Amino acid sequence: MKRLLLLGVVVLFISTVSFAQGGLIGLYIDPWGDDCDIEDCKVEIINVYVVHKFAPSPSACQFMIVSSDGFTGAYLGEETPLMNGCMFGNSQRGISIAYGECASTPVHILTLRYYLYGTSKPNSYLQVVGDPTNVTPGIYIVDCTTPPTLIPAIGGRAYINGDGTVSCSTTPVEPTSWGRIKSLYK
Repeated sequence: MKRLLLLGVVVLFISTVSFAQGGLIGLYIDPWGDDCDIEDCKVEIINVYVVHKFAPSPSACQFMIVSSDGFTGAYLGEETPLMNGCMFGNSQRGISIAYGECASTPVHILTLRYYLYGTSKPNSYLQVVGDPTNVTPGIYIVDCTTPPTLIPAIGGRAYINGDGTVSCSTTPVEPTSWGRIKSLYK
């Protein structure tokens, strides 16, 4: 009986965790979210694409974008490619984006424009972080359940002039330890 109860609790826990995934909101040089390595080797204007991945049916998100000290590019502006979407705020101080529908991921949600000078340091980066204007700062998405649920998400990085020692993580993984997993079976 105890094993059956334990099995029921584990199944309930796993199903709850698997459906409560906010996914990854990352920065890329292509609108499909495949490449997050930016080269700053000449003076030019580039687009950086914000892509939401790995989430079932998101309808909105909230985040902010920061840069490391070694990034020398200048932010020029942004726009959403979403046909029925709307934005509140901006990515540099905190932004909320309503998709206008229940989207299937990956979905390109924002296009940023930067002026590059060709002077950024190796391994500098742009990163998606929590929106500081939210009551509880964090990166959040809204799903399409009834009623809608606010779910935490993971923020990604785009590396500028990467030297091969850094990589852009595109697979969200929950932090855990082997001891915590073993304790489930005691």
